Amino acid sequence: MRLSHSLAAAAAGFSTTTAASFADTCTVSYVQSSLPTKGTLLGLSFDSTSVTANPVYNASVVAGTNYPAASYDYCNVSLSYSHDGRGDVVHLQYWFPAPDKFQNRYLSTGGGGYAINSGTQSLPGGVMYGAVAVVTDGGFGSFKTNMDAVVLKANGSINWDEVFMYVSCGQSLCTLCSAPEPGD
Repeated sequence: MRLSHSLAAAAAGFSTTTAASFADTCTVSYVQSSLPTKGTLLGLSFDSTSVTANPVYNASVVAGTNYPAASYDYCNVSLSYSHDGRGDVVHLQYWFPAPDKFQNRYLSTGGGGYAINSGTQSLPGGVMYGAVAVVTDGGFGSFKTNMDAVVLKANGSINWDEVFMYVSCGQSLCTLCSAPEPGD
């Protein structure tokens, strides 16, 4: 598989027999080399300096409503991108499963009510089944900021950019930013 400029390609690279070890692929430099180049995703620019990556070994969760008890390893990756000309910053957090557990699956987690995400509480439900799991802040400023805090501009008018990110774009861009290029 050729190295594609997408995060899904990074995840796929975890699972190939020629890939380096989990510790070697779960690095800032590996993730930076997998980011889409300028112009690949029209209108989006990735901030390679925002990338963090660290392996987490023997993580575990107790059985709950969303998934059973499990133990797993994952690569915790955070990064940000912006929409060209808009001056925003959108944060993403990915959990990549260990290379030998990756099943070519993807889970974009959402929130509820005014929340665009549910924090990291839903991410185990992906990574424990071999899926890359992701959460976004939708460009609201932090993973803990909800829609009701950003829906109005300072002058009281509707902040349509944030509404659009909340109802459609935020979650779909999580997927788009992670999609493999044709031929991968």
